[in-house]
Amino acid sequence: MQYAKNDAKEWKQVEDSEMYESDRKHDTNVPQRQGHRKRPPNGWIKCNTDGSFINGNSLTTAGWVIRDSDGMYSGAVKSLGQRVQRPLESELQAILMAIQHCWSLGYGKIVMETDCKTAKEILHDNKLQFHVYNWTRDIKWWCDKFEDICFQ
Repeated sequence: MQYAKNDAKEWKQVEDSEMYESDRKHDTNVPQRQGHRKRPPNGWIKCNTDGSFINGNSLTTAGWVIRDSDGMYSGAVKSLGQRVQRPLESELQAILMAIQHCWSLGYGKIVMETDCKTAKEILHDNKLQFHVYNWTRDIKWWCDKFEDICFQ
């Protein structure tokens, strides 16, 4: 809950990237995390995704939050996914579902943000993992439907 409050505080305080960086470094009341949220460019939306994995016998859950280039909340979704065997598959499944949702809402330019470094590396073609090839292929197929999309 504290992280959600801090994220809301960060978005509210951001006026530009430079001010954001200097304010964040000096704010001692905010617990420090690796990385932080940044606004998307004008005309883009940002979709923050997260997948949840318990074990291979349970359905996964996924969630995502959508914000516009002004940092305004545009929606959030929680969804049940398929059973998967690895946490990485759960993260990729969450990204796929969020992309499909954004497409259904008619968004054209999207920044997809994930907390999974490996998923980002795979989607940037910097890492190859055959066991998630089908998830990667499906994500890239959906990406072609957008005017522009990037992963961070």
